[in-house]
Amino acid sequence: MVEQADKMRINRLAVTHGNVFWVSVFLLSFYLLTTGAGLYTSDGVAMYRTTAALADHRSFKVEADAGIPQIIAGVDAYYSTYDPGQPLLSVPFYGMGSLLAALFPSGDRVALTVLFVSFLPLVATVSTGIILYQLASFFYTDKRVSTLVVLVWAVFTLAWPYSKFYFPEALITFFLTLAFYKLCATHQLNSRDILWIATALGFAITIRVSSAIYVIPFFIGILLSLRSGSERVRALFIFGLSLSPFLGIVLLHNYIRFHDLFHSGYAGQLFNGSIVEGLYGFLLSSGRSMFLYSPFLLLSFAFFGRFIKKWRIAGFTAAFVLVVALLFFSSWWAWYGGWSWGPRFLVPLLPMLIIPLGIFFQRMTSRFSLTVFGLFLLFSFVAVFPGAAVDFNDYFVAVLQGDYARESLIWFDPAFSPISQHWIEFLSGRSIIFEVSNLSSYGMPRFLDIVLPVLLCGMLCISACMVFLTSRSVPIVHHLKVEEL
Repeated sequence: MVEQADKMRINRLAVTHGNVFWVSVFLLSFYLLTTGAGLYTSDGVAMYRTTAALADHRSFKVEADAGIPQIIAGVDAYYSTYDPGQPLLSVPFYGMGSLLAALFPSGDRVALTVLFVSFLPLVATVSTGIILYQLASFFYTDKRVSTLVVLVWAVFTLAWPYSKFYFPEALITFFLTLAFYKLCATHQLNSRDILWIATALGFAITIRVSSAIYVIPFFIGILLSLRSGSERVRALFIFGLSLSPFLGIVLLHNYIRFHDLFHSGYAGQLFNGSIVEGLYGFLLSSGRSMFLYSPFLLLSFAFFGRFIKKWRIAGFTAAFVLVVALLFFSSWWAWYGGWSWGPRFLVPLLPMLIIPLGIFFQRMTSRFSLTVFGLFLLFSFVAVFPGAAVDFNDYFVAVLQGDYARESLIWFDPAFSPISQHWIEFLSGRSIIFEVSNLSSYGMPRFLDIVLPVLLCGMLCISACMVFLTSRSVPIVHHLKVEEL
């Protein structure tokens, strides 16, 4: 019987790994096919220049640029406002772009390094999809459910647009999802899991220091997962010790720029906004509502009560993280996240908030439930696609016309809804997708403009078929006991 249990376990792992492989190939080919070109934001420009300085000069110093407000004066030079995590993780991508420019003399080095650095959010989003699949497979025994959860998150929420933008959100999403996976996808939390959780949160903090707000919800989740006082004391020691090097990196970065450990680049950016306005904006506004820009959250929240009853730690942690994020960012003066698409500060929470949707997929057998699913697919496509297809900067420029007092029209006036206006721009021929068919403009061989899109289309079709076929095989069994065989 033990031998039979081992065979079943090996078979389950092989099938699961095969399916997650094809899901990751599908996401990679889909995102590459629909990728844009460039950094799209002044935030991204500041971080790219820091990346270039690190790669070329081993320094955080950048050149002054009055046109980029995120580049500020330090003690001895100019630096980016932002924390060091994303530029540091972007250095290998910058190196790949530089190598390609060296291999092809006609290649534009700056353009190629920008292109490759902009792939970091794409890679982070695909990696998040892999973790989310494993997480969903832990909660639900049907691989079709796990696959649907990942595909809905990856294509029909803000994950798709933010895989294109060089904002920190995609990377923070990856590390928060990794921490959530290590906390929840285990039957008995151990020291190694706590180390993983603290490390993932530490990376998120180095990317944006405000990610420290998630430390308390996750640590409380750890404490609730442990039974004895001695285990909790040991967890506090491991968690704090593992987190401290990342806090040290942030403090050292502050000292390098300002000769002050606690002087960050966010000095002067206050939490003096109206928390009521921020909450209304995140929940109900026409320009930043989390439910409008990711409609599947409504369906997921409808099953959140059942989810938290079955998986108490996971449900509690997800709810706590959401409440903390809403209260924290709603009180900030720029709760809307500047020029961006939808509620970007809530993007990192989407994987853990979309997980309860699996309960709906488990019950999706009637004609009515299939109709509901189809309607949410339609609404979600309408909300998400224009964010992935059109550069949001053009719309902001057109609406504001130099008057930033008009920003509130975009957040709160349905007549200025970014969704409808971006659809108009897309239908008029303004699009930022299919940049892989334009590699010759980077100095690359012209044949790649045809070969690479065809290759990616082939990968997309093959992986879609394999995802469908592998999702039809036997269910995943997580709680199998030898005695039951």
